[in-house]
Amino acid sequence: FESFESFENARACMTTVDVGAVIDEGRWTGYQKLLIFGTALTIILDGVDNQILPNAIPYIAPEWFPDMERPAASAQLRSALAWGPAGMMIGGLLGGVIGDKFGRRTALLLSVITFAILTFLVAFIESVGMLSALRFLAGIGLDGHGDDRSPFAVRAAGPVRRERLRASRCGRN
Repeated sequence: FESFESFENARACMTTVDVGAVIDEGRWTGYQKLLIFGTALTIILDGVDNQILPNAIPYIAPEWFPDMERPAASAQLRSALAWGPAGMMIGGLLGGVIGDKFGRRTALLLSVITFAILTFLVAFIESVGMLSALRFLAGIGLDGHGDDRSPFAVRAAGPVRRERLRASRCGRN
């Protein structure tokens, strides 16, 4: 019974800590800033990927199709880029399901790694068919984290700062 009495004494000395209040009232930690920075970086890279490659097409097309006129060669590559948004539609669906089943962190990491590897591989391809396939698969990874990245960062910020972060996300849920 002696151990039971020491347990009761220790329990009497404990205080309850409201973690939400500590997050709200405290300063932003380095971890919270890192989460928000990482989330912003994925959003920025998402936009850069979708904007740079279409602008590079007029310069890439003559290299891949030297016998074709420039507009026809560009049209060949633009049709390949259309597979990216198709992959993004599927990625949005899969990312939400994976996030619900395995957790948002796992879904976010899986999709960012998938997107990064497949986008890197685009630099080494030499056919329109491979470009189409990689853009489609990269699109799955690209938007697979769309539903997971913002809530992940907002939740880490705490309730008081959440509204500011929600407003800064340009209309994403």
